[in-house]
Amino acid sequence: MYVYFIQCKGKHGPIKIGKAKDANKRMENLQTANPYKLKLLAIIKCESCEHALRIEKKLHKMFNGYRLHGEWFSGKISLKRAMEAKLIPEMEIIPSYRKLKKEIPYKEMQHIVSIMAE
Repeated sequence: MYVYFIQCKGKHGPIKIGKAKDANKRMENLQTANPYKLKLLAIIKCESCEHALRIEKKLHKMFNGYRLHGEWFSGKISLKRAMEAKLIPEMEIIPSYRKLKKEIPYKEMQHIVSIMAE
């Protein structure tokens, strides 16, 4: 199970924070109903469905001031802030390039997310 960050319409477009068993499949399903190009920014690998739900709720609460509608948030949210919050110390963050190919260590991912958030 994963918590995902999917962005719409370029670098500053709205970001959806949600959970899914397969983040790539979820993005494909969302893309079908969206006229704008979507990009899977990052995903958090969770231990279980309940774990994913807890992380998703913490992120929604953290970014509540940026909520546009439902699970969509302003593109001004900082993924770096979510990383710094260390929501779950043992979580692994996996970058997503269209399809997941390999896992990247947490420290390296912190650097990648901070670059994406700028």
